[in-house]
Amino acid sequence: MTDLLPTTLVGSYTRPSWLADAISESRARATPVENLDELKTQAKLLTIKEIEDAGLDIVSDGEQGRTSFYEYMTEQMSGFTFGRSKVFASGMSYIGLKKPVSRVSLNAELSTVKDAEFLKMHSSRLTKVALISPYFLANFCWEPGGFYASRDSFLEDILEASKAEARAMSGKVDYIQWDDPGITRFTEEKMSEKDALDFTRQAVEAMNAVIEANLFSVNNG
Repeated sequence: MTDLLPTTLVGSYTRPSWLADAISESRARATPVENLDELKTQAKLLTIKEIEDAGLDIVSDGEQGRTSFYEYMTEQMSGFTFGRSKVFASGMSYIGLKKPVSRVSLNAELSTVKDAEFLKMHSSRLTKVALISPYFLANFCWEPGGFYASRDSFLEDILEASKAEARAMSGKVDYIQWDDPGITRFTEEKMSEKDALDFTRQAVEAMNAVIEANLFSVNNG
């Protein structure tokens, strides 16, 4: 590996058309197509090979196995269901946004751990898996009038799930990349400087809380 400037892929990798079509079909009929898992595996292997062939030092699977950058987390948690469409301040709408309908908690079996183990099995290079920022997930999925009375109470449970997810990744992967596209909102939406700084501060505090919890766990056995 290049010590001075190690290279890696940031974020997801473009899906092959045959995988994108299969995922769209699965969403349309609300049940997975018969060979969807096999197609995801093929896409992961292709992505790993392309990243290695490009000479990058730290390998990921391009998030080919995930429904979306955040939805993977709601899929490995209980308490979520599909909700109505939501229109954000930027004008973007999201159809079928996941929302909490009961207290959320992490399941015992995690797709992120499987992704990490798959990477280690199919690449001899350093590996990386992206985890969704807890503050982004809480901010993105919470709506007034739902199961959680406040965004803060929802964030508390999301944080506990994120800490447990990160703990489960220990020893499974070389790098974890935080995924928080919400931090770029101040460049895409008409936010005041104060609102942008507050959003960024809260997002960073939540990510640091996960890191500190896991460092404490490691240091104390």
